[in-house]
Amino acid sequence: LNPGETFSAVIQSTVRGTVTSGTSVINTAVAIGNNISPTYVTDTFVTGTPGGEDPDVADLVLTKTHNPSTFVAGASGQSYTITIYNIGDAANASYVLVDTLPQGITTTAGAITVSPSATCNAGLVVNTVSGRSEIVCTRSIPMNPGAVYTITVPVTVDSTAVDPSVNVVTIIGTTDTVGSIAVDTAPVQKPADLSIAKTASGTVVVGGNVTYT
Repeated sequence: LNPGETFSAVIQSTVRGTVTSGTSVINTAVAIGNNISPTYVTDTFVTGTPGGEDPDVADLVLTKTHNPSTFVAGASGQSYTITIYNIGDAANASYVLVDTLPQGITTTAGAITVSPSATCNAGLVVNTVSGRSEIVCTRSIPMNPGAVYTITVPVTVDSTAVDPSVNVVTIIGTTDTVGSIAVDTAPVQKPADLSIAKTASGTVVVGGNVTYT
């Protein structure tokens, strides 16, 4: 920062229902710069409202990874793994997860595995949207706090896949209506595609010389 300049940041946070009304919450921030002493500032607030404690809430979180570290067009044994967490304090009544795979990366519903088996109890389908595989996983029964579900998606990578391939998966719950988004970026290696051309120079008469390029 230049002399006289200021910087501000707004951090939104949620007080869980497990924090009882009247609890003092202390938060400390520190600014550290080159060749200057750290500066600390502390803020304190007391939880609770006239209506009582805030209700418990569900909070769905997603992660998505790929295996191996680099996809190879035409290779076998390649997959995505989607993990769903409820890190909230309440059960989430139901959810819908949608994952549209990148161009050139496809799957089928029969190849996908889930754990536990009720992860997509209300349906697991793979649609084709603009030539791309769209995975839709629907759960109609509660996902309890602390629960972790896993969806493993074997994929086929063809030569039209983009390097790198960016994949976005979303989830929306009936209790956690904000939901979550996860993004995975996978490098894609394609086989070499060599071609050769050969031409002769001009018109050649019998007994003459010809040059090929």
